[in-house]
Amino acid sequence: MLLKNSTLLKLPLIGLIVYCLCACTGKNVKETTVVYYPNEKAFSEVDRLVKIDFGDTIKYKAVCKSVMRILSNDSIPYVAFVKNDTVKKVRIFTFGIGYFKFKNQLNVSKETVNFIEPLEGLPEIMKRYYVNNGKDPNLPDSADKVIVVLDIEPESDVYNDVLMHVIDVFEKLKMDRSIGLNIFVENYFDVSSPPPPPPSKIEIIEDEIY
Repeated sequence: MLLKNSTLLKLPLIGLIVYCLCACTGKNVKETTVVYYPNEKAFSEVDRLVKIDFGDTIKYKAVCKSVMRILSNDSIPYVAFVKNDTVKKVRIFTFGIGYFKFKNQLNVSKETVNFIEPLEGLPEIMKRYYVNNGKDPNLPDSADKVIVVLDIEPESDVYNDVLMHVIDVFEKLKMDRSIGLNIFVENYFDVSSPPPPPPSKIEIIEDEIY
């Protein structure tokens, strides 16, 4: 009888220990936050998403050509990285067939903004692009028309650094959640392929023009 009572007395103690262990474990588990650029809707077609995962040393030109290859297969290229316990997924665009107004392009390199301004001026310049709303005809007419182009040397491996810096600056602007960050990379065509054969000789016949 004494043994039975002793066992019963231990049960609440065991329960208390298990509860404390679970509580401590729960405190160490952090909920992962995912942020999407330009927005979550851009990632809605899950079956078409293809992640580009090259690490930190891949050349920028290789990144651009990978983007082009993924797009040519009717898929959606994106990159993802973790910073401060937040997963950031960035859909990558490139220039295809179409007309893009130069005034909508914000070009960012490792050292400059729009080719001549120092990189330190990016926060102020980016803000002007997003809040212009047609006031300055030389800047985008609205925030949704802004495209940020990663202007990086083809053989450089700093695209990750430039991309993360652009995102950091954009987040610090605290723009409305409906305003997206559109990231573009250069469109590098493969010029190593042989030229197409010359056209066959045709006979030119002069005729009346109707």
